[in-house]
Amino acid sequence: MKILVIGLGRRGSAVAAMLADEGHDVTVVDTDVKAVSAFTDRHDANGVAGIGTAKNVLMRAGVQTTDLVVAITGSDEVNMLCCMQAKACGAGYTMAAVTAHEADTGTADMARMCGVDMILNPELETAKYIAEGLRFPFEVKEKSVWGNDVILFELLVRDNDSFVDRSLWEIRVALPEANFLVVTVLRGKALVIPGGDFRLRSGDRVEIVSTQKTFGKIARKLGYAGKKTKECLMVGCGTTGYYLAKLLTEKEYRLKILDFDKENCLKLNDLLPTAEVMYGNAENAQTLIESGLSTADACLLMTGDDRTNLIVDMFAFSLGNKNVVVKINDDAFGGMLKRIDMGMRVSESEITAEKIRMIARELSVGQKGANRILRLHRIAENRAEAVEFEVPQGFAFSDIPLRSPAFRIKKDLLIACIIRGGTAIIPNGDSVIRTGDRVVVISDARNALSSLEQIFAKK
Repeated sequence: MKILVIGLGRRGSAVAAMLADEGHDVTVVDTDVKAVSAFTDRHDANGVAGIGTAKNVLMRAGVQTTDLVVAITGSDEVNMLCCMQAKACGAGYTMAAVTAHEADTGTADMARMCGVDMILNPELETAKYIAEGLRFPFEVKEKSVWGNDVILFELLVRDNDSFVDRSLWEIRVALPEANFLVVTVLRGKALVIPGGDFRLRSGDRVEIVSTQKTFGKIARKLGYAGKKTKECLMVGCGTTGYYLAKLLTEKEYRLKILDFDKENCLKLNDLLPTAEVMYGNAENAQTLIESGLSTADACLLMTGDDRTNLIVDMFAFSLGNKNVVVKINDDAFGGMLKRIDMGMRVSESEITAEKIRMIARELSVGQKGANRILRLHRIAENRAEAVEFEVPQGFAFSDIPLRSPAFRIKKDLLIACIIRGGTAIIPNGDSVIRTGDRVVVISDARNALSSLEQIFAKK
């Protein structure tokens, strides 16, 4: 698929790199000649230095034959103008990153008038991701929800866990009331999509699919039943923080906000009347303690400075509070932070790139095609994918039990969940898939699935 990415800031670079690494024909445009040169040296991509709103620049970048244009500069207005110009030049699908507050409906209206096919708000997407994660115990990482009922989550196997050195089949037999399936295991550098005879070891990082209804039982049985989050302390509150605070107060969390900008505090007081907004220095130990760093159910470190976030993160851990969410601003720095087991790490750039990757994959097979990708997540350190498909009319493998020799899928693949009529089914050998079902498939990321038929082994 031919893709044009305009803007090579943090988010634009992450998006372009992810798409290029997936094998798309990527061209990048930026006003910074050195940034364009550095990117094309590191990745299999073309580059054009120039202004993304200029017709001659876009034509040099091949916009007239481009399937997808992603405008992701630091300006909402520039992004929309880029898309408008790209459309006028013959581009296919256009997407603009827009960061204006939801209250600014004029921005959305302007985008539609400019012919932008999709508006993506990176800050809002990040806020939604964090808010969703707060629903679960903090020992459970990398949470995702499929529909309203299916949860995909990660656990670290510990030395004293009762299921160490037991096969997955034995674990499921021991927990008959808990409906779940282990779908990936990271053991050292190896990725395993396991079968029932696979035995877990201490240090394994496992991804598990379950239903919302049985998640609590699984967490308790496996010793991961943390207390429910009710009170949050947010340190730093920019645009992403505002979106998150709005979501949390709407869900009736008790929220305190500590920010070092007095003018911003006054604005937040007006925008978030149910939150307690405090002015103070986030790197002052006494201020943090008085704000409730040691007692909050969750600490949300949302400043724009990774150094400050790391300092507060370490201080919270020293006070015994391990329920910390850290927003990563610089992904190079974030790579080091993720190796330290001190709270939940959230990268705005990665979340944005994942969203655009899914859209690009869907467009590559046709948004209204028979094998439409409904949702896609990278899991297991981006080495595996959870891809949701809709089963089309006349699907050749409908109503065949999964254990049947006629239903033979490839290695490194697993059907993790079937959603039928709004009800989630964690499958076993007797399960079947039917027309209209939504099927979640776990696959090695190198397979780059784009259709449901791809999961089957050749006869």
